[in-house]
Amino acid sequence: MRIPRVLLHPLTLEPGAIVSLPGDARHHLGKVLRLQPGHPLHLLDGVGGEFEGELLADGEVRIGSATGRQAESPLSVCLIQGISRGQRMDYTLQKAVELGVSAIRPVFCERSVVKLDDKRLARRMDHWQGVIRSACEQSGRTCLPRLEAACGLAELPPVSYREGFYLDPQGDGKLIDGGFAAHASLVVGPEGGLSDGELATLRYLGFRGVTLGPRILRTETAGVAALAVMQAIQGDFR
Repeated sequence: MRIPRVLLHPLTLEPGAIVSLPGDARHHLGKVLRLQPGHPLHLLDGVGGEFEGELLADGEVRIGSATGRQAESPLSVCLIQGISRGQRMDYTLQKAVELGVSAIRPVFCERSVVKLDDKRLARRMDHWQGVIRSACEQSGRTCLPRLEAACGLAELPPVSYREGFYLDPQGDGKLIDGGFAAHASLVVGPEGGLSDGELATLRYLGFRGVTLGPRILRTETAGVAALAVMQAIQGDFR
């Protein structure tokens, strides 16, 4: 029997407590999956805890004992992703979560195709948060990756506390050669790539250019491939 996983972040979960499901989870379990009261669940607090649970009537759940299950990588990566169009961005976020990313920061770049005013950006951020939450539930993770505020690439803080890389076909070294810290930042450009000025800005901020090989990858492929390489070298793919 398939046991659905439901993220209840930011609630604090205590065994024995009864809590109400958020509206989207209530709709999915009751209207889409058509689950009846008494059906078992796995409930997530988004900060590392997973609990057994039971679906009750009226959109409530009873929290059971902690499972003790962990599925988080020892490698902490912040993906700094150039904002791309619709499904491309959704794909990148979804797969990044599946590959264990700890945080995602969308950035506007000179060659970004997508242009968003404040109102549209707020809607997109809400949508991206939903993509991340869903991927967290489906991938078996116990920690919800942070969605950090979108900004211009030049507004990024210097990488003083973690090692930073950006993907560049002309990079000085290969990402697969390793040599990165347990906490790292990875910059991936949008559809049009990073401009010469942006590359210079990243170098000034302390980021180092690396390549994934001789072929040029699409923006929705590049970050996913890079995260897989990093997990294979220093994460939990080993």
